[in-house]
Amino acid sequence: MKKSNATRNIRLIAAVVAIVLLVNIGLEVYSTIKTKYDISVAQKENTQLKEEAENLKNEVAKLKDESYIQSYVSGTIFSTEKGTTIYVLPEDETPE
Repeated sequence: MKKSNATRNIRLIAAVVAIVLLVNIGLEVYSTIKTKYDISVAQKENTQLKEEAENLKNEVAKLKDESYIQSYVSGTIFSTEKGTTIYVLPEDETPE
């Protein structure tokens, strides 16, 4: 009878150890998948931010160019004979 109880205890301990190991492996797999997902999201955001930075850099370069500013201003401000200034507002850009 003692061998039967000892064998049952060993099997129980082995089962508990196996369950703990499987849970740990499952948690590691979940952590790895979540990390890969977070990395892909961060890479997409990084790409978007790089594009935005490039656009802002180009805008700054335009604003430093005097001829661009003069052509922009001459296209948006008109003077009348009596000295009244007329401002042309940009068209409403509503998505359709």
